[in-house]
Amino acid sequence: MDDYHLIETIAIHDLLNELLIHPPRNLHLVLGTRMDPPYPLITLRANSQLTEIRVQDLRFNIEETQQLFQNMVEIPIDQKMISELDTGTEGWVTGLRLAALAMRHRVGRDALPEELSVKNRYVTEYLVSEILARQAENLSDCMLNTSILESFCVDLCETVCFQSAELSGNRSASSEFNGVQFLEWLRTSNLFVIPLDDQNEWFRYHHLFREFLQQELAKRISPDDNKNLHAAAGRWYAQNGSIEEALYCTGSKDIGHKGRFIYGDFSPR
Repeated sequence: MDDYHLIETIAIHDLLNELLIHPPRNLHLVLGTRMDPPYPLITLRANSQLTEIRVQDLRFNIEETQQLFQNMVEIPIDQKMISELDTGTEGWVTGLRLAALAMRHRVGRDALPEELSVKNRYVTEYLVSEILARQAENLSDCMLNTSILESFCVDLCETVCFQSAELSGNRSASSEFNGVQFLEWLRTSNLFVIPLDDQNEWFRYHHLFREFLQQELAKRISPDDNKNLHAAAGRWYAQNGSIEEALYCTGSKDIGHKGRFIYGDFSPR
């Protein structure tokens, strides 16, 4: 069953749940999904009834990337290019295929870096049609807002997505939806998000996906609203003792020293 994440009918989930509680001996159920299904996964794991193929298992390594390009592109690809492709896409197979497709349709094929950029129409069209356009407006707005961050946690998402909502151009975020819900949705949806710790407190976006979100954000809000988002993030970093990150977010130049502490003006410019 492919695209299982699109199923919203509870009766279907209930039926398959019952089937998994008392399965026929010859049953093999294979689900292709971007989100964990509402099944007792912990119990299935404990009973050795579940095999999981996750994002980290699907990522291509350098050798697999090289083989893919040998099959798809009719010109030799040197090892340096393969390494740049693997690093730039972080092993994302669809991104690699889109990059290879773009290279096949170019007349001159020497400029590899631009093929890895989300300015590439193949990558952009895929991310718009398959990812961003399929999400509810409040979710897509939160993804766009958090793209200004190199990494994020619940509190930081709350600040950038909701406390600054009145300042940004993305006004669909409401008090009915919070940072905990957004981060949990993002984590369970497997949408180009990578955990940075074992506690699942800090995350980051896939580099190409973050670049795409940043470009979309720049199209949808004004430069002043963009600065306001950065200022909100900067204030959060400053209040939580991360001065270097605060200065990086705001680009503030009004920096001074007072004893052992660094201080600055984190208001929007």
